[in-house]
Amino acid sequence: PGKVSLIVKAEGFNPFEKTLQLRPDERWDEPLHVELVKNQEVIFGKPWRNSLGMSFQPVGDELMVSAWETRLQDYNAYIDDPETEVPETPPPGFDQGPDHPVVSVSRKDAQGFCEWLTKIERKRARISKGHEYRLPTDLEWSMLNDLNDERNDWPMDRDVEEGGYPWGDEDDWPPPAHTANYSDVTRFGNGEVPERQTILGYEDGFVYTSPVGSFKANRLGLFDLGGNAQEWVSDDYNSTGLYGVTRGGGWNSYQQDNLRIAARNYVSLREGFREKFYGFRVVLAKLPEARENSEGTVEEPEPLP
Repeated sequence: PGKVSLIVKAEGFNPFEKTLQLRPDERWDEPLHVELVKNQEVIFGKPWRNSLGMSFQPVGDELMVSAWETRLQDYNAYIDDPETEVPETPPPGFDQGPDHPVVSVSRKDAQGFCEWLTKIERKRARISKGHEYRLPTDLEWSMLNDLNDERNDWPMDRDVEEGGYPWGDEDDWPPPAHTANYSDVTRFGNGEVPERQTILGYEDGFVYTSPVGSFKANRLGLFDLGGNAQEWVSDDYNSTGLYGVTRGGGWNSYQQDNLRIAARNYVSLREGFREKFYGFRVVLAKLPEARENSEGTVEEPEPLP
């Protein structure tokens, strides 16, 4: 007897809450019909768009991956928020549209965007307190390219100059025409670089960055993993803490070994270091739940791998 709280929750719907007052010797045996109201919160396992219009593809039950690299219009929403203090991003030196990938960002810049997006999307009830936006880990980025057998502790130890490419196996060179945005004959013909700094015979039609999604997606529905902008991941390159990691080729990439899936580019983490070919992609992940230990006290969740 007394107050009984009833809470009905389902992913993708607003929760229903009702308090029942039961008197002594009273039974509640009537059916209670509840109609939940659909909301715009993410449902893991299904394609979804967030409040900025960023498209996400499910990868397993615990991870949602942005279908494309973070666009200039997404990053500008972060910069333009009056409640944020964002370091000035230097212009790349070439024209970009709002649907081009943001470049000239450091790993710290990218992480700041993820923290901001997590905060505003929780306020907008698009994600829950158990979800967060972040950069992919180095191993997650490999998994998105079907590279699943890496074992070593640090990206430095996984950095190899062999193996396949996003478009095929290790003998498939050069890439087929219009595979992704690399340093192609268009750049050479425009007088931007000498011929030796292009992929001979390859054409993608872009001198600098291209609109996201301009090329074919991979089997997971993800675009530009192999080109357009090199993408920051969350890992340090090695134990020194001096270098981060970018993955995938960029609009200026032409060297064969650098375009392999297993290749890592180690990048200085010193304050203010940015390059006009470094961008990033975000993932939306479930936070690990707090666990109870054998003494009944709650342990802090372990960090995601």
